Amino acid sequence: HIMKKILLLLTALFVMGGVEMSAKKLNADLSKLPAASENTTWVWDSEAGSGTFEWTQSWYNSTELFGAGDYSAYTTLNLVTEAGTANQYRIIIKYNNSKGQTTIGPVSTGELSVNLSDYATGADLTQIATIRLSGSNGVTGNIKVKEVYLEGPDLNYIEATYIYEPPKGTTELK
Repeated sequence: HIMKKILLLLTALFVMGGVEMSAKKLNADLSKLPAASENTTWVWDSEAGSGTFEWTQSWYNSTELFGAGDYSAYTTLNLVTEAGTANQYRIIIKYNNSKGQTTIGPVSTGELSVNLSDYATGADLTQIATIRLSGSNGVTGNIKVKEVYLEGPDLNYIEATYIYEPPKGTTELK
């Protein structure tokens, strides 16, 4: 009886240890920014592998990170940034079908991971018109952007069945 438990435990550890959780990832191509900029400049540094996002107006400033699409397969938006002359920025998600927009921030530079569904209240992640990077309101400045990507679970379902046969006479299966 104890040997069965040990074998089951070892089997479970082997199976769990052998399962590698991977994620679906969609990188923003930072070397090709800006796309549809509003009062901003973008300077790509290929040696550093990062870009400098600068906003030249203290209002109405943004650049497109991701265009229109169905992003329902992704759960998080991730950014890795560093302070430049400013240390804050915003993310603006605009929706189709008259759902308006969501503004996230101001956000401090560093690593950011945002759960998209937390910000899509009343909107639909299948109806995103654009995801934009924006400077903080009321100031001009710049930040360094190292990485921007959407991430979601890469689900590969498997079916497993184990039929447990308790010893004869067993009435308590705790």
